[in-house]
Amino acid sequence: MDIGGFPANHDGFRRQPAPLERCDGARGDRNANRQKPAVAGGTRPGAAGNALMGSAIARYVDTAAGLDHVVENVARASSVAVDTEFVRERTYYPRLCLIQLAVDDMIWCVDPIALDDLGTLYEALSAPECSKIFHAARQDLEIFYHAHGEVPAPLFDTQIAAALLGRPEQIAYAGLVAELCGVDLDKSSSRTDWSRRPLSTRQLDYAADDVRYLGSMRQQLEQELVASGRIAWFEEECQRLTEPTLYSAEPAD
Repeated sequence: MDIGGFPANHDGFRRQPAPLERCDGARGDRNANRQKPAVAGGTRPGAAGNALMGSAIARYVDTAAGLDHVVENVARASSVAVDTEFVRERTYYPRLCLIQLAVDDMIWCVDPIALDDLGTLYEALSAPECSKIFHAARQDLEIFYHAHGEVPAPLFDTQIAAALLGRPEQIAYAGLVAELCGVDLDKSSSRTDWSRRPLSTRQLDYAADDVRYLGSMRQQLEQELVASGRIAWFEEECQRLTEPTLYSAEPAD
């Protein structure tokens, strides 16, 4: 069954019919034709020089074959942007409903409700040689810990980076994208019930946008952290977030 108008492909994905917006630095212009920069330092997926995600095609993944392809790409990446969608209104622990991942010009929306076993993906996300890029990572890390027993590390949290550089401590993802990428995101699906199926095209567009700009923002924020002499401080803060003891507490009876 196709979900949200994503046609099926031979590789196990559902592909959107056209690229989404480009992160071009011109506020409010989501369709400008700025050329993507060349990859610096080789062609390994996830290289910092290949972090501009605005024209990436998003794929919906609900088959084992599609998941295998995602895992192969994540396992070869030096960095991957990560976000999750979940519900927790009636449960102590959140119920994972969608995992969004971005590597270079690829974005995947992985459906854990449709897939029986995500073990290989969790293992790939735990690889120490791959940096995981999040915005406000703590709830996402809690989900991964309770699903797999490990916290993805190392990580780069764009919210922590922004706060250490003088921006509001709890700056929202959309606000940071607007400032650094010049793009005003559609947040109309922020209150959606992610456990319901099928997911609409609008929901999947929203989900894909939540990782689309993380690589570009990481590149900009990291440069600012180095220039300000705060990179070591930032790394310590991110390291604290990966401590399993933060997420291992059991619910009270």
